[in-house]
Amino acid sequence: MSKTSEEEWLRSEIPELTGPTVWNGVKILGSGAYGRVGLWESIGPDNTPNYIAIKEPITFNLEFQGNYDVASTHENDEDDDDEMVKLDYEGQIQLMLCQTKSQHILALAKDPVRVPKKNGSYRVARLLMEYCPLGTLGGLLDQRKKR
Repeated sequence: MSKTSEEEWLRSEIPELTGPTVWNGVKILGSGAYGRVGLWESIGPDNTPNYIAIKEPITFNLEFQGNYDVASTHENDEDDDDEMVKLDYEGQIQLMLCQTKSQHILALAKDPVRVPKKNGSYRVARLLMEYCPLGTLGGLLDQRKKR
């Protein structure tokens, strides 16, 4: 992903974060072949910062304007190898794990953003998650192995 597209994404308005609280993109936490994760911040009334990590497929370019119906960016809506399927799977697992209400499981800040497919089903287009300042699970596991 180019530096310009990263900066544009961080400056973009995330529809799920609109309202009285102002959220600003801070930095890209990570990106790969299938998606990207960015950090958004808001400042609370007591000047306490609040953070949300937003994950979405890189190729998913949705012109929101309050309308999720323009979502399909893939010619082959049935392709089970694309990044939206992977995010959809991750979203489904995250929803199941959140039901445990464990303090040890990263929480979703909001329900996954879903968009319609051509066949009438839905796919997850964006995950808004609790921010973990300690890094990725993989990074934490690597640190643990080194001890």
